[in-house]
Amino acid sequence: MRAFNKAFLVMLLMFPPSSPAAYLAASFGTSEVQAEGFGDASAKKISFGLGLVPDKLMIELSYLNLGKFEADAAVLAETMDRFDVVIDSASAEITGEEISLVGSMPLGDAISLRGRVGRYKWDLKADQGFTFTGFGNGFFSTDGKDWSLGAGLALALGKSAELTFAFDRYQAFETDFDFVNAGISIGF
Repeated sequence: MRAFNKAFLVMLLMFPPSSPAAYLAASFGTSEVQAEGFGDASAKKISFGLGLVPDKLMIELSYLNLGKFEADAAVLAETMDRFDVVIDSASAEITGEEISLVGSMPLGDAISLRGRVGRYKWDLKADQGFTFTGFGNGFFSTDGKDWSLGAGLALALGKSAELTFAFDRYQAFETDFDFVNAGISIGF
């Protein structure tokens, strides 16, 4: 988190918010883990961006919550058989910060194609409710850094607002997560 705060401060000093190429964005959608035994989760992303080349190339800092993924009955049963424990529930939540380059290509007056590549610093927190020789809940936490990719469309809603639709792929704990989202971006 410290690296994210330092990068954010440097960006604010180099390109103050009064720059017409700056924007704030919020996206909401569904995150799907590309692993068997876990359901989809609600996800959200908040971003601050600066235009390096206005309307063509931006740098973006984001906070992302990919959601809380609950294990299904098959995963719980397999874990119980393997470790001879009784597990009531298991879940994993993934959050993190991202810095990315975003490219934009106009497809007309009001619509643009977007692509992104970034670096994602993630935190994974897993929680299990289990019974094993008198112990209660189990908790596991880890973190890492991985690449992220994305593509989408932006629809202009006037001079300084856009409606966005995107597909972003993140990786955490050697597993892919797909974030399908819609959002709004306000320039200032």
